[in-house]
Amino acid sequence: MLIAAAALAACSQTYAADDTLTIGFTVSRTGKLNNESTAQMRGFELWRDEVNAKGGIAAGDKRYKVSLVSYDDESVNQRVQQLYTRIINQDKAQFLFSPYSSGLVATAAIVSEQHGRIMLTTGAAEEKTYKLGNKNLFQLYSSADLYLAGAIQVVKELYSKAEPALVYKDDPLSKAVLQSARKQVAEAGLRTALDEAYSPETTDFGPIINKIISAKADVLLGGGHYSDGATLARQLYDHKARLKWVTLLVAPDSPNFVTLGDAAVGISVPSQWEPQVSFKPDFGPTAAEFT
Repeated sequence: MLIAAAALAACSQTYAADDTLTIGFTVSRTGKLNNESTAQMRGFELWRDEVNAKGGIAAGDKRYKVSLVSYDDESVNQRVQQLYTRIINQDKAQFLFSPYSSGLVATAAIVSEQHGRIMLTTGAAEEKTYKLGNKNLFQLYSSADLYLAGAIQVVKELYSKAEPALVYKDDPLSKAVLQSARKQVAEAGLRTALDEAYSPETTDFGPIINKIISAKADVLLGGGHYSDGATLARQLYDHKARLKWVTLLVAPDSPNFVTLGDAAVGISVPSQWEPQVSFKPDFGPTAAEFT
């Protein structure tokens, strides 16, 4: 949020003639990204409420209260393009938050660049969008190439002869994560037992799980988003895959994942901040401060 405050100070004469700062974004209230996107929206709302309770954002000698404007993008790219144009032209938002997912953010970024609006992106870790000459994007998360690096390091330390199965959703984020993970697995001296993408519409993972078992993989790395990840975890348990280690993207850090019961036990996830960790970051807040 320091970025937004600094930018506001620079352009406060142009925007926000009153004492309200309008930030616009779309949220997937419906569609396949509903679970993750709704959680992201709640984070925005929590930040707004806490900032406003403290008197707003300080910029120069003024303070600006935060107002959010949002619409349902239905998890659809075409809706994102239409709605971000509306947010800027009709709702007069001075700044933007991103939608959820690398795919939707890539579309929103086209609109934000065309109109010269700063957009803070969250849940959009695919690197490609940040290498296209966009000048108004500021990412809060680690990039996709680092998502599975920690898991691979731990697997190497615990199971030096592990043979991972790389099983992942056929979408931009997951493919970007696994592109780097393949190299990291090889650099760790591990042999990949299986490397396979699955369709975003997959609900029956039985055939893929049979391949995992047949390949004698003892570690699974991959997944995608909540719906497919939760389904994959449940079916791994039902098929008694007997893996030593499983790390899935996105799904296990959702509070809803616990509803899987025993199928959720032992499933790990790349996460940005956790209150339990104690190491000191290179920069930025500690986990405790962030929490």
